[in-house]
Amino acid sequence: MNVIRGIQKVPDFKYATIEILRDKETIWDSKTSGKYLVREWTVIDGKREERSGTFFKTIAEAENHVNEYQG
Repeated sequence: MNVIRGIQKVPDFKYATIEILRDKETIWDSKTSGKYLVREWTVIDGKREERSGTFFKTIAEAENHVNEYQG
């Protein structure tokens, strides 16, 4: 791990979150194609940025996607 002027640099990483949507909930002003929304994030140089989002019909599909993304 790098240290810059006494501050320990956090390594870059990526993670994903699963959101459970309400019935008939709209995202980005449109109907969803699944009950579960997986959002993909990266953290580079301490800055968090959302990369994408994907809808899934089952929690198992969403969990599999998260595991693949986080590798």
